[in-house]
Amino acid sequence: MKRIFKGIIGISLCSIMLLSFVACEKSTKDNNLKTEDQIKVGGYITLGQYEQDNDTSNGKEDIEWLVLDIQDNKVLLISKHLIDTQPFERNLDGAFASEIMPVWENCSLRKWLNNTFLNTAFSPSEQDRIITTTVSADPNPEESRLDPGNATSDKIFLLSMLEAKRYFKTNADRVAFPTAYAIANGGRKYQQEYWLRTPAGSWGCIALVSYKNYEPHDVSNKYYESCNRDDIMVRPVMWIEIEP
Repeated sequence: MKRIFKGIIGISLCSIMLLSFVACEKSTKDNNLKTEDQIKVGGYITLGQYEQDNDTSNGKEDIEWLVLDIQDNKVLLISKHLIDTQPFERNLDGAFASEIMPVWENCSLRKWLNNTFLNTAFSPSEQDRIITTTVSADPNPEESRLDPGNATSDKIFLLSMLEAKRYFKTNADRVAFPTAYAIANGGRKYQQEYWLRTPAGSWGCIALVSYKNYEPHDVSNKYYESCNRDDIMVRPVMWIEIEP
């Protein structure tokens, strides 16, 4: 009887140790931004989880983020990979009928990023670390007649044409590759295109970063797609607080 009792105690202690290890590991994942000294522009960190390998049986994968900028106690991140495929504006016919030009301010992708993606990818404590940012309505530098709309307040957003040139010095630097999940959702495997937030080309069209036939293209008014295209991918951007 004593042996059985000791065995039960041993199993219980092992279980407690295992649970403590898992909790500790999760806590480390949720708090992997420590000090500015540990974060460098051009480096990568992981934060949040999202389906990426298109195998839901093994759970969501950690999201890798490229560090674009560091200011005071905050860091600007963009996802390393193209994490999903979404239209910039789902209801283009409705926008056309109401004569409201689809821009970042009123597009369905902004709503998706700040609701569905935000709540799917980040725990409540991680969401607390994401800074609500004033997102400027940057004009198209090559086409002033296109109205970019008004500035917004968002946790998750996209780069503008101006920012894509500011933070990435070459066309090749802007290239990102899709996850298996993004391709399964309609993204084109050999044309790694992702949305920017700047109007381009003509009414109802949005600028994008284009990489076709293994050639990275410049960010310009020449490269855009209709905002209701459902095969253009998404590369989220956000400002995060650095822990003291």
